[in-house]
Amino acid sequence: MDFSVIKNNLLSTFKNISDKRKTLLVVAFGILLMIAICFSGSDSKSELPKEESKQQSESDTELADRLEDFLKKIEGAGRVEVMLTFETDEEKVFAKDTEEKENITQDGKNEINLKNEHIIIEKESGEGGLEITKIYPKIRGVAIICDGGNNAVVKSKIVSAVSALFDINTNKISVSSMAA
Repeated sequence: MDFSVIKNNLLSTFKNISDKRKTLLVVAFGILLMIAICFSGSDSKSELPKEESKQQSESDTELADRLEDFLKKIEGAGRVEVMLTFETDEEKVFAKDTEEKENITQDGKNEINLKNEHIIIEKESGEGGLEITKIYPKIRGVAIICDGGNNAVVKSKIVSAVSALFDINTNKISVSSMAA
């Protein structure tokens, strides 16, 4: 395929179009180009963040499931469904090996150099950092739907329990009745 022939055909076609249509064509092309850039940018994430995001959502789901199981044990709650929103993501703290070197410079000053490196260990899935601890995400709000959501006593018990568990204000907890 000869691109110079295609280029010449496009240029001759473009010359035969009126000025108003040329302007519309250029604007339309610009809009299409911006849309293409927007959509191509959203897919340019690396595999690692996707994997971390998947792990994060599994962790969030596990926490919601544990809360549902806990709240079902409250007398009168019945069936329970929970939705959590978070202010922060889960963070992992990895072990570091710190090496300190002390040097005396030519002018007699004491200079200390610190070198920090993460400790790497072999795992089944390859190499990774040595995890010391996890900092769980801070919860922004909790929405709960349950069979007993229309009972004031049950609602109060649920709100108190969730507030105590996650150390959040009661105004960030919503309890509603489940549809039949």
